Amino acid sequence: MTTLREQIETTLPIDEAFVFVADFANAAHWDPGVATSERIGDGPVGVGARYRLGVRMGGRVAPMEYRITTFEPTWRVVLAGSGLGVAAGPAIFTSPAR
Repeated sequence: MTTLREQIETTLPIDEAFVFVADFANAAHWDPGVATSERIGDGPVGVGARYRLGVRMGGRVAPMEYRITTFEPTWRVVLAGSGLGVAAGPAIFTSPAR
């Protein structure tokens, strides 16, 4: 299993940075491995929110779907993802605010 650890530096306040990263529809803006990202459905960002991503894999873009499984505002968001023959997760994003 591959483990990827990334750190993103920003001048945004913690609360704003968390909101931006937790909404996985923004993933294409900050993750170079994501070609496209969009929200599936409506409602607030939180447990159960779903996202459709086009993930770069070996010269192609593979469709994947992610779902938020844990959501603790300004602290932690956990997502699980799956696509054709591939599973990802948990993807855990934490803030140094705690």
